[in-house]
Amino acid sequence: FQAPTAAEKLSQQLSMLETFVNDKYSAITFSAIDRDAPKPIIEKAVDQGIPVLVMDSDSTGSKRAMYIGMSDFDAGKSAGEAAKKIMGKGKVVGLVGYATAQNAQDRIAGVKAAFEGSELELVELLLDDIKPEVALSNAQTAMQKYPDLAGFITFYSYDGPAACQAVKQADMAGKVKIVAFDAEPETQRCTADGVVQAMIGQRVYF
Repeated sequence: FQAPTAAEKLSQQLSMLETFVNDKYSAITFSAIDRDAPKPIIEKAVDQGIPVLVMDSDSTGSKRAMYIGMSDFDAGKSAGEAAKKIMGKGKVVGLVGYATAQNAQDRIAGVKAAFEGSELELVELLLDDIKPEVALSNAQTAMQKYPDLAGFITFYSYDGPAACQAVKQADMAGKVKIVAFDAEPETQRCTADGVVQAMIGQRVYF
């Protein structure tokens, strides 16, 4: 198992994939930071007889053997429907890691589809490049920018705890509501405390 650690995670991920292909690994599986960027490397791998499987965030239209994961569009719709029940009306801010990842794009599209014709508006999407400290800062900024904020939808796993912390710090628990993707231990604690109202999870073990 390897993961990008550099500031430019996409370039590092592509470089890692190139290395795996050049080193003739038997198979490669990964979660795509960008749906299009890895396509030429996947094609090169497949042409050399190396099967590639994509999980969690797909590379649609590539030569990958299969994608393993949930339907992120449907999950986004579920998050949007939950927000409509929990928040009712008002402004919603989304916290997300990468704008280029298919799982993020599809989840956001699902939320927007669910919001159509409702009294909820996704007013802004704040990117954090997979940095929890930036996610926290984004959540704090959003609460200052929108004093009438109805709630957050947090699209990446660590975004839920970040929004939870910001809401707690502002003493707005139960007033600014949170629909969180993934059931991280801290998100579960925030749910038990009534700060997070809903979690959208996938069965990652299976």
